[in-house]
Amino acid sequence: MNSYAKDSKISNEQFMNWKLTVKLNRQLEDPLVVASGTLPGWSIHITKQFSFIFPLDTRIFFLQSTSFGFSRSIHHWQLRTNQEYADSQGSSNSNSNNNHRAQLGRPTRQKVRLSRKSILQSAVKVLQLYGSTPGVLEIEYFDEVGSGLGPTLEFYATVSREFCKKKLKLWRDNSDDNQEDLESYVQSNTGLFPYPLDKNQVFSENGRKMIYFFATLGKFIARALLDSRIIDFNFNPVFLKLVQFFNQGAKPTNRDLKKLTSLNSLRLVDSTLANSLEHLIKYIEAYKDVPIDQRSAVVIDDCTLDDLSLTFTLPGYPDYELIPNGDEIFINHENVENYVNKVLEATLYSGIVHQTKAFMEGFSKVFPINSLIIFSPQELVELLGSAEEDWSLSTIVNSVHANHGYTKESEAIKRLINILVNFNDIEKRSFLQFLTGSPKLPVGGFKSLRPEFTVVRKLAEPGSSDDDYLPSVMTCANYLKLPNYSSEEIMKAKLVQAVNEGAGAFLLS
Repeated sequence: MNSYAKDSKISNEQFMNWKLTVKLNRQLEDPLVVASGTLPGWSIHITKQFSFIFPLDTRIFFLQSTSFGFSRSIHHWQLRTNQEYADSQGSSNSNSNNNHRAQLGRPTRQKVRLSRKSILQSAVKVLQLYGSTPGVLEIEYFDEVGSGLGPTLEFYATVSREFCKKKLKLWRDNSDDNQEDLESYVQSNTGLFPYPLDKNQVFSENGRKMIYFFATLGKFIARALLDSRIIDFNFNPVFLKLVQFFNQGAKPTNRDLKKLTSLNSLRLVDSTLANSLEHLIKYIEAYKDVPIDQRSAVVIDDCTLDDLSLTFTLPGYPDYELIPNGDEIFINHENVENYVNKVLEATLYSGIVHQTKAFMEGFSKVFPINSLIIFSPQELVELLGSAEEDWSLSTIVNSVHANHGYTKESEAIKRLINILVNFNDIEKRSFLQFLTGSPKLPVGGFKSLRPEFTVVRKLAEPGSSDDDYLPSVMTCANYLKLPNYSSEEIMKAKLVQAVNEGAGAFLLS
């Protein structure tokens, strides 16, 4: 039933059961029940087997309460309680009020200092040493005084990009550019999907290195979820669908393999390859009505099958042989159907199964990956960095908090909101990186930023003009210090200048 709902074309809202959602939330909001691990059996069974009847935020709350350990469970409960209290008191005095409230279950913090020059190697080492430890990781950089949330969020965003570099050969790449320079990243309109490895390649030096990186990637993502850090991946849902299939714990049957390796799934990964196989299927269909001795003469789209000169290698990956000595065996009317099946299986299952299982094993060293069974593949895509972000006027107006020299009615605040609403995608990512340390908003968008997005006035020195100053930020507090510029044009120019000049370093504490 769970998989049926996830694959259904019916709106998710139609499956929601709000009465059960209220009952489950009530259980999760009881700190004694969560801390003692005495959630009722029905709440665990129903959430895992029929997750589609609960909204996403409730399932995230369930994950945090049941899979992250005692300290973090109580800490997340405390954060939710503090936020509810702040909402009831008003955001203006929420910080001072929370400071006087008892803090329970605060996780310990593990500070790590590393070099920007070798960020991926440093990340691998950090994950080896501290990836499975209970403390919250906080990142600092050599020769920079910045510390806290900002540098930590930037670390997760930067390492996310590092895992997408072409030179690692972890992902299928749809771009025509084969360069492997340090600044070259995988381009894929359909999302990140593992680079295929055949049985022999898996045990080669490069294959073992690739498997190791997938295990490290899994640990990195699990660590980000555990510490509530934003990551910046765009995974293909077909990859995460295979992860969820293995999470069910059953060995794949022939029926399962047929479903996992369908032409429709391939189209979500590589539409060009899917179209090519669809062309070959036309030959297979045509051969059914033609005597065997005449099949080699069948013409589809002005060519015979022999004219295509295809061999039993995976298209786009000439070193991947679909059968022994496949590069020497040509496709003909007798084996074309076998070729199509082999390509589907290699692309969607056998060629990526080792990478997928390594990813899952690395993930489970932090917390069990089968805890994610409560999310659909598409929801995981969004949770891991590809959620749609709402930058509408009403959302930003409700999310920007003005203080210390500004009010919501200040002309500077109105100008800033108009600038943000009209940012293009690149400008949005750059601004978020400048403000928060991460180029992405958390799940839930602006309203989920903690601390809240606050804008205060930056005063000019006596004898100077506001137009002479650049805005500045406190990334750990999502705090923008904005001069009262004389026009919207000057404000945008100064804001863009500050974003560009402030990228890549935390030089102020």
